[in-house]
Amino acid sequence: MKTAVLCFVLALAGIRQGDAITAGSVVKIEDHPYQVAIDYYTKPASAEDDDPSHVTVSTSSGALITDKTVITSGSSLVDDKKTVDLKQLVVRVGAQRRDAGGASYKVVDYLLHPAYQHSWTIDGDVLLLYLGEQVPTRPETRPVPLADPSRTLVPGERLVLTGYGNLTEGEVLADGEVRQLQAAALPFVNQEICGDIWGFYGTTTVRACAGGLAKDACGQGDQGAPLVNWRGELVGVASPQLEGECGVLGQPTVFTSLLTADMQQWIKSNANGKQPEPTSTPVPSVVGARHLWHPQRRPQQ
Repeated sequence: MKTAVLCFVLALAGIRQGDAITAGSVVKIEDHPYQVAIDYYTKPASAEDDDPSHVTVSTSSGALITDKTVITSGSSLVDDKKTVDLKQLVVRVGAQRRDAGGASYKVVDYLLHPAYQHSWTIDGDVLLLYLGEQVPTRPETRPVPLADPSRTLVPGERLVLTGYGNLTEGEVLADGEVRQLQAAALPFVNQEICGDIWGFYGTTTVRACAGGLAKDACGQGDQGAPLVNWRGELVGVASPQLEGECGVLGQPTVFTSLLTADMQQWIKSNANGKQPEPTSTPVPSVVGARHLWHPQRRPQQ
């Protein structure tokens, strides 16, 4: 099955490697209620070490696509054997903060896309997580609809990436400050530019690019982060950086596209629960470090 990957180029400034979305802005979870935090707990290597303070937690991102299904990137959670240790996972919905808050749900099962291959291209980088209980629909928790694949993205069209993490490289929080949900607006760029930068020609995956105004998704904190169009429909999930430093001028950030018919059929066939219908309700404006984006302003076609 052919998969598709969206690469997003940041063209106006270079942001070095950080833990998550860089040069974004704090947004309310109620404006992006599909956003989830996926906490992965790692115990000490020694079986005799039962000190709970020695347990480490890494957080990645995902999106609620039904009341019992979360979509994220496979590379953020699967091991070398393409398996996931469910006992170490907790999904938090409705969380404004990265480190705490929201309602927690156990993950009872998962399904990795059959085309997943942890090569340098990371093909089929999509993972479904099945929750043990239904998530009630509230202002801060609501599934996101899949984008209509017949609506082709056009150059300049704005896409919104959300996740938890640093605004700048090496960000140091003041006492009492916490890392909150961030959003960044990224304009879509044609596929040829991405092919020129990464040398994707001749591969079996289809790619496209977007970027601009010093915004990025970097590191563990935003692997699996949802990418939506101006209507608030899901078009992709973030994958890890292919190589080199994150956010370097002209270097793409990588996303797995959910816009192909094959990918959408696989998701719809395997998601538990009812999926929301596509919508024409625009997402709220996203304020960036140098950029105010109003989603109602569509590019000229």
